[in-house]
Amino acid sequence: MAGVRGGDVPGHHVRSDPAGHRLRLLGPARRSAHRAGHPRRTPGPAGRPAPDDDGGGRAAGGTGDTGARGAPVTGAADVRSTGPGRWFHRPAPWPDARLRLVCVPHAGAGAAAYGAWGDRLPADVELVGVRLPGRENRLREPPFHDWPSLTGAFADALDEQVRSPYVLFGHSMGAMLVYETVVRGTGRRPERVILSGCRAPAVRRALPAIHGLPDERFREELGRLAGTPREVLADPRLMAVLEPMLRADIRLAETWSHRDPPPVPVPVTTFRGADDEVAPAEAVAAWRTLAPRGIRSHRVPGGHFCLHDRAPEFFRLLARELSLC
Repeated sequence: MAGVRGGDVPGHHVRSDPAGHRLRLLGPARRSAHRAGHPRRTPGPAGRPAPDDDGGGRAAGGTGDTGARGAPVTGAADVRSTGPGRWFHRPAPWPDARLRLVCVPHAGAGAAAYGAWGDRLPADVELVGVRLPGRENRLREPPFHDWPSLTGAFADALDEQVRSPYVLFGHSMGAMLVYETVVRGTGRRPERVILSGCRAPAVRRALPAIHGLPDERFREELGRLAGTPREVLADPRLMAVLEPMLRADIRLAETWSHRDPPPVPVPVTTFRGADDEVAPAEAVAAWRTLAPRGIRSHRVPGGHFCLHDRAPEFFRLLARELSLC
């Protein structure tokens, strides 16, 4: 459902491990070596541009925002960025790619959750990570608290900044945003949506809500559900920065529902973990009633984060899906 699994926070550089999902604190944040005016790296193998960051999400998250003497900035700005360019991170920009995979993160995560994906995708696919407000280099911006506002802002940015053809991928809350975006309507529809670890919108959540729990209970449940490292949950300074965003995201996910959900206007692919308690089999199977353009479904060993924990199996299936687009 949620968790801190990559990205940057004030005063620390936070990155994921090689599997792309466990959070590590690496000390004071360091700025990316790539800045305006610096040449990008030359193309890598098979014509694909080489990444302009280290794959661990530094460029995706930028640096942690700090105030005077390096103190963390914990207050959000009164307004969000109106520029759509802040919404997307391309580790290896490739205008001539055959296809773009736009990846929307789960609750509490950012573009860095997908930072290591570029080398695992088919050679003709460009990776585009989504950066939501309230995290990474958008830490000063308040997170969204309602679906219409989030969906509208994301859809506008998508229309302005992402070329066709593209596929929309989302995991957990990210899949909810993918659904809301395509049924709302965009100027250019994706070729397909890939919904991972997500119940259908008419299905009630499988687990009790946690977004309104007192701080201590909330952090206990967050660690149990999302695998957020203990050192993060036990750090008051860090949690003071992260918790408002985490609660906002989890509230969106836990209150998401439709009594009469509209159908998905493009083909659908679903992924689920065989042992996922957040999105169990019957909850994911219900997407079939909302997919008049066709649906393909995959089960991967593991739990809610099987896409990271069982990466080889997951990427084998994902590559097959992308090759068919």
